[in-house]
Amino acid sequence: MNHQFLGGIAVLMAGATLASAAQPIVDLPVRRQFDFWTGQWDVTNRFWNAERGETIVPGAALRVYPILDGGALVEHYRGRSATGGDILGFSVRAYDPVTEQWVIVLNWPSADAPFWTMEGGFDVNRGVFFGESEQPDGRTRLGRYIFSDLLPGFYRWEGSVSFDDGATWARPSYVMDGARRAPDAEPFDDAWLHGEDIDQRCPGDERRALDFMDGSWEGSTRVPQADGTTIEFADARIESRPILAGCARMNLYTHTGAENTEYGAFSVFAYDAQREAWVAYLTTGDGVFHRQEGRMIDGELHLERTRDDGAIERFRWSAIERDSYEWEGAESRDGGATWTVFATSKFRRTE
Repeated sequence: MNHQFLGGIAVLMAGATLASAAQPIVDLPVRRQFDFWTGQWDVTNRFWNAERGETIVPGAALRVYPILDGGALVEHYRGRSATGGDILGFSVRAYDPVTEQWVIVLNWPSADAPFWTMEGGFDVNRGVFFGESEQPDGRTRLGRYIFSDLLPGFYRWEGSVSFDDGATWARPSYVMDGARRAPDAEPFDDAWLHGEDIDQRCPGDERRALDFMDGSWEGSTRVPQADGTTIEFADARIESRPILAGCARMNLYTHTGAENTEYGAFSVFAYDAQREAWVAYLTTGDGVFHRQEGRMIDGELHLERTRDDGAIERFRWSAIERDSYEWEGAESRDGGATWTVFATSKFRRTE
């Protein structure tokens, strides 16, 4: 059964049953490989630059916690660069049993807030992850993250790049040494971690389009069935909050399915100024991240993706007000000429 979701709203594809929607995800032992990272960490960075050499910068903070019953992990980071600049970071990661790889979706904004992904896995006590990006000059940049020295209360994370498809690697530009915070230490303040005091990081009215979602919401999702009936999830809930100083947003959706089983979905959004488009990554905790892209059209947010079977999925927010909004999911199998609605939702603010 193919489960998709967007913006924290579960989309149960046409023909789905309430029972199948509530089936739990198989908890494979490999899904626990990042469990060592959950909790709060004090981080010391060792930055390397060919001109400045090595600079040691202590005082960074990192918080990691599970979501979707442990199906994925969320990371929030804040620290200082070698030159004293403020660094914010976010990631969500899950194990994909189909590819047998960990998939990491990251966003560490500076002048903009694009997402990128990395994939990899663990070999005993060492995790290695790779991700490609195209440079302005046309070259392909291969990034590598290595998690190592995974001891109780300690880990090491380094990042380096290659411009020859991994044949040679530059000296790591940073090495992060993390030490777990003592249980009786003062917890990190969420506002400080999210950087709510530095909204200037990602300016522009375009990226403010989803600010109305801040807070808690409740409502219902209706899913038409092939036999003409409709399944309604009447206790749908959304928790939405800005992250990365308002450069991005994360939403957590839940509803109760069959036999009081709770179904959850997680999404992250950011406006990519280079692409002049909204980009979202979505997961239900099954390890699969789905990417959508789109724009605001006449006050409505439209996002789309093309599925593996060639069909186009379209997701639309409308009737957007401060305390309510509506949402629709539809699919097209003829290149967008005609659309079939497979889910609708209405939400109202609770706080």
